[in-house]
Amino acid sequence: MLKKGEDDSASVLSEHRFWTGVNYFKLGNFQALYHTVDMVYSLGHSYASLLESFDFPVLTRLKLEPIDKTKTERMLAGLLSSRHAEMKFHYGKRSQIYEELKRESSEIEFLSDRVRNQGNKLFYMDLRFRIMGRDPLELKENASRFESAMNYLGFSNRRSSNINGRNLKKIFSLKRGMDDPYIIDARSVSSILPVYSTAKPANGVLVGIDSVNGKPFLIDSFQNESFNTVILGETGSGKSFFSKVFLRRSIASGNTEKIFIIDPLNEYSASLFGPDSVEINFKKGDILDISGQGPFNQDLVSPLATILSGTIFGDDHMKSEIERDIGYFVHEKPEESSSNIIHRIWMKYGPNNGRSQKFNVISSESWMREHVKVVIFKVNILEEETSESLLPELILSLFAYSVQTPGLKKMLVIEEAHLALSSRYTSGILSNLSRHSRHYMLSIISITQSIDDLFSYRENRSLLANTSSIFVFRTRSMRMEYAKMLNLEGFDEPEFHSLLGGRTVDYSECYFIRRRELFKIRIISTENERKLIK
Repeated sequence: MLKKGEDDSASVLSEHRFWTGVNYFKLGNFQALYHTVDMVYSLGHSYASLLESFDFPVLTRLKLEPIDKTKTERMLAGLLSSRHAEMKFHYGKRSQIYEELKRESSEIEFLSDRVRNQGNKLFYMDLRFRIMGRDPLELKENASRFESAMNYLGFSNRRSSNINGRNLKKIFSLKRGMDDPYIIDARSVSSILPVYSTAKPANGVLVGIDSVNGKPFLIDSFQNESFNTVILGETGSGKSFFSKVFLRRSIASGNTEKIFIIDPLNEYSASLFGPDSVEINFKKGDILDISGQGPFNQDLVSPLATILSGTIFGDDHMKSEIERDIGYFVHEKPEESSSNIIHRIWMKYGPNNGRSQKFNVISSESWMREHVKVVIFKVNILEEETSESLLPELILSLFAYSVQTPGLKKMLVIEEAHLALSSRYTSGILSNLSRHSRHYMLSIISITQSIDDLFSYRENRSLLANTSSIFVFRTRSMRMEYAKMLNLEGFDEPEFHSLLGGRTVDYSECYFIRRRELFKIRIISTENERKLIK
C-alpha cells in the first residue's frame, strides 16, 4: 500500500508466508490443480526457478515411491512389448503414431539398459501444482501463464476438474496415495528435483542457471585460490557470446574494476561496453606508458626479474643478473620511465626479432585514467605475424601495471589464445604470470577453441594447472587423457559434444569445472544483451 505523497510507480514488494498443520492451505481463493503426465528431462530442471518468478502463488507437491528391481524389469518388459505390438499394427502406414511408438520404444530400451547395466532405479512419481487467484478472471490469467511457461519447459500437465474446497486439501495431501503415478528413473529425478527452495545468497557475476537445482549460478573470479580462467569451445558453441556477456556483467556489477582485452580478430568494440571503454590499435614498435612518463617504479624490479627469468631461462637462476641490469639502466638514466626500462630489458633478454630500437610510446592518458574501465587492444598478429614480438611485451607491460595497482581488480583477456599459446615466449610469460597474478589482483582469462592448445607446450600445462575456473562449451576434440589435468577423475565422462549452443538455439550450455567440482550450466542473457552482442 502506498503512503500519502508517494509516487504510484514505486516498487511493490511481495511477501510469501507459509503455515504448517491444518492452516497450510488457504481455501478462500479460487484454485486450479495440475497433474504432470509427461516431461522433457533436459529442460525440467528449470521449473523451480520458473515458479519462483511468478507474481502469483504456486504450491508444489512431489511424491516419489521406489520400485523394486524385479518389478522394474517386468514393468519395462511389458511396456516395450505393448509398444512393439502397436507398432506392428501401424507398420507401413507412415503414420505419426508409428513414429511416436518408435521413439517411445527407443526410450524404454535406453531406460532398461540404465536399470540393467548401470544400477539405475525407477520410481513412481506424482507431481502436482496448485494455482491460485483472487477471482475467476485472475485465476484464468494465472493458469494461462502457468500452462504456457510449463509447456515451454517440456512439462505436460493435466488440469483436474470438479475440484472444490471440500476435497482440494485431501487431494493435495502428502498422505494420499498415487492416483496416476508417472514412471521416472533416478537420473531424471535428479534433473527435476530442486535442491533448495529459496535463492542461495552469493556474490559475483550471474552467468546462468545450474542444470541440477535450477538456481542462479554466480561466479566471483577473485574468490578462488587462483583468479585465472580458461574458456574453451569450438566455433559456434556460444563461448564468444558468453565471454562478452560475462565481461559486461563483471564491469556493470563492480566485480571487476578494469578489463584489458587482447583482440587479434577484431571481435570486440568499445560500443559493447559503453562510454568508459577505449580501443587501441597496437602494432610493431608500440609500447605502453605505464607510469605517465615518470621515473622507474622500484616495486617492479623483483616481479619483472622473476617473470622474465622464468620465461626465458625456465627458472630463476638469471633473476639476480636481470635485477642488476635493471638497476644499471635506472642508474644510467634516472629519469627514464618504467616503460622504457621494460622495453630495454626485453630487447636484451627476449627473442631476437630484428626489431629496431626506435619505438612509439602509447600515452597513459589514453588508457590508464580512472574512468576508463575497458581497454581493447587491436593486435593483428595474423596479418603481421608478430606474436613473438608484439604480445610478450604488451602482456609484460600490463603485468607491470598490475604490480603498481595491487588493490585494483583487473582482468587480462586473451582472445584466440591459441595464437599466443603457440609462441614459446608468450606462453612462457602467461605461464609465469598465472603463478603470480593473484598477488596483484589480476585475473587472466584465456579463450580458445580446443583444449589441445593448452597442451602444446609444457608451459601451457602450467597455465592450466594454475587456473581454478574452466568453462567448456561444445567441443569434439576432448581426449580422455586430459581428464586428470581438468580434475574430472571420478566423474562420468561429460558429454561435451552434445552441449547446446550457437545461432540455432536461444541459449547455450557449458560445463564449469572448479577444483574437483563439476557443474552443468545453462547460460542466460537478456534481450538487450542479445541485441548488443551479434
